[in-house]
Amino acid sequence: MTGRPRTRSPRRHSIARKKAAMADAWFRTDIGLRGIAMLAQKTPLVRLVLPCALLVCALSPAQAAETPTEAVMAFYDRPGLENDPAARDRFADPARSVLDGSDRLRRSGQGECLDPHMALDNVEGDAADLRRTLRTREVVQAEEAKVLVAFTAQGAPHRMEWKLKKVGGAWKVVDILSVTGEWALSQYNCE
Repeated sequence: MTGRPRTRSPRRHSIARKKAAMADAWFRTDIGLRGIAMLAQKTPLVRLVLPCALLVCALSPAQAAETPTEAVMAFYDRPGLENDPAARDRFADPARSVLDGSDRLRRSGQGECLDPHMALDNVEGDAADLRRTLRTREVVQAEEAKVLVAFTAQGAPHRMEWKLKKVGGAWKVVDILSVTGEWALSQYNCE
């Protein structure tokens, strides 16, 4: 090796310059990025609000991206979720009205209106057995969907039908029906 400083060949230098120019041109032609960058430079408030807005979007629940089956599976991943008042945003009427009535009855001290294991057809199931036997089928028609769920609990087969409706871009449960037990959440009167 000689003591000469390394220099780039003219060809390498021009390739690097072309790549940099292409990246710069892409950024400048992308109206969205350019507009946001210019707005953030001109308005100090936007420099504060924009990152906060992006963070809120990133941290908010992705219910809008859920399929009907994913919306229903949340109730099997966390048994009893349907009775949790914090999960009411997953429901729409008529199911939500029944669940709200059940909450009012519970708070009044008059007892329970609904079984704590509705997603499991009102029986307690073994989590490992449930995961092993659980099967779903989804039928979507425009803004409405049905998710059929089949599973085995306590050695007996069970069939549930979940009716969902798209509300504000998210799938909401409007009714839960037990095909096996012949009951529907919408038929309960919790008053």
